[in-house]
Amino acid sequence: MSAATVNNEACKLAQNPKVSARVDRLFRDKEVEQRMQRLSRSERVISKLEEIGLRSGEPDGTQVRALELLGKSMGMWIDKVETEDKTQRTADEIERDLMERLKALGVG
Repeated sequence: MSAATVNNEACKLAQNPKVSARVDRLFRDKEVEQRMQRLSRSERVISKLEEIGLRSGEPDGTQVRALELLGKSMGMWIDKVETEDKTQRTADEIERDLMERLKALGVG
């Protein structure tokens, strides 16, 4: 078959409700399988990190790093920078700045 014929037949099959339902189901099943694999992999990584981080003895750099990664995976801390604008501006100054920015964008 030529490529055009294959595409034409595929289009016809995709319009069949039974075929499209089966294709949708196969995609959903594949997504579930991938999700389960990721979850399983994540659980193995966390388990190994716990093993390294919580073993007895004097903690070394490996243990500290394992505990850090474990904490991050549990959302115990998030690396982010917070900024705060401490300048005081009047309503007129804010309006003027907005108008200048709009002009720069060609809107105002």
